[in-house]
Amino acid sequence: MSSITDHEKMRILLSHWVNHNGEHAQEYKEWAERAENFGSKEAVSKINAAVEEMSAVNNHLLDALKLLGGPLKHHHGDHDHSHHHH
Repeated sequence: MSSITDHEKMRILLSHWVNHNGEHAQEYKEWAERAENFGSKEAVSKINAAVEEMSAVNNHLLDALKLLGGPLKHHHGDHDHSHHHH
């Protein structure tokens, strides 16, 4: 079993972060729709603003990933932590 370099790990992490942020952004959008039922337009606006900013963050992360050579072709998505979604 060979160990990966920091460069390779960074490419894996950037890909993971972009995907994970996208999952969260989708969840935020779904909850923003639910918040509309509460009658709080300001809360909906704030959640949607967060989604837009997350998109900007992902664009920066994707740019960094491209500069480092793009996603690794043989990475199977394994990582050493888990996430709990609500």
